[in-house]
Amino acid sequence: MCPIFLHKSRYNKVMGTFSRSLALTKQSFTVLKSHPQLALFPLISAIASILVMASFAYPGFIVFHNMHDRSDMGIAQYGFMFAFYLVTYFVVIFFNVGLVTCAKGVFYGEPATFKDGMRNAMAHLGSILFYALIASTVGMILRMISERSGVIGRLLISLIGMAWTLVTYFVVPVMAVEHRNPIEAIKESGAMLKKTWGENIVVNGGINLVFGLLMMLAFVPLAGGIFLAASGTLLVGITLIIGAVLFFIVMALMSATLTGVFQTALYLYARTGQLPNVYDPDVVQYAFRQQRNRGYMNSGF
Repeated sequence: MCPIFLHKSRYNKVMGTFSRSLALTKQSFTVLKSHPQLALFPLISAIASILVMASFAYPGFIVFHNMHDRSDMGIAQYGFMFAFYLVTYFVVIFFNVGLVTCAKGVFYGEPATFKDGMRNAMAHLGSILFYALIASTVGMILRMISERSGVIGRLLISLIGMAWTLVTYFVVPVMAVEHRNPIEAIKESGAMLKKTWGENIVVNGGINLVFGLLMMLAFVPLAGGIFLAASGTLLVGITLIIGAVLFFIVMALMSATLTGVFQTALYLYARTGQLPNVYDPDVVQYAFRQQRNRGYMNSGF
């Protein structure tokens, strides 16, 4: 009876996490539904990121084409990777600042147009570039150490990376709303998390969990389309493939938008102790909870 009981307990825990994640997604979606322009920020960010990758493609081929393995990595290769990290981080952070600006405006009944978000992002260009530089440096250092470490070392680096992600969770909202420089924003982000949720924090499954499961649905028509196209039913196969890809893109954009909206709501909760009316306090408070039995931070978003 004991194994069955444990099995049911684990099942109930998983279903409880999913139901809360689904509720959180629905609550965030009501914000996007009433202000669809919020989706423009992840959309343009994605387009800009694709253009960045395309612009780095040929130079990357020149820099890396003579490499046989990772041991051949030198200053040129690491310098190229750092430049790519820097530009990519800048693009993502820039549009995230715009998204957080508009989401905060929506919650407080302030102007919240795409133009307002872009104006605030432009006003923070220096801070965005500085934070992109910090994030790129941390990312490169962790990657370089990971590539030179064994399995245990890579696991430790992974944990450090998750801790860094958690500590900097509120950096963009702090920069966008409070006009702090990146160093101050990083310190404030960590202090807000510690003050609101305690020193040992677990981030439970949220919006990304729901959309991750939804995106898996796209693999069914994608696989079917590839099979049909290979079997000679070209038109139907290509239609299924295109449909699956479009579904995946839409889900990814919605996930990014709702994640930014919820991040803003969490920031306001951590700063003021009050949630926007659209959110259920019980659901949101579960998103971050204290973990009493372990001494590290774990991320599940």
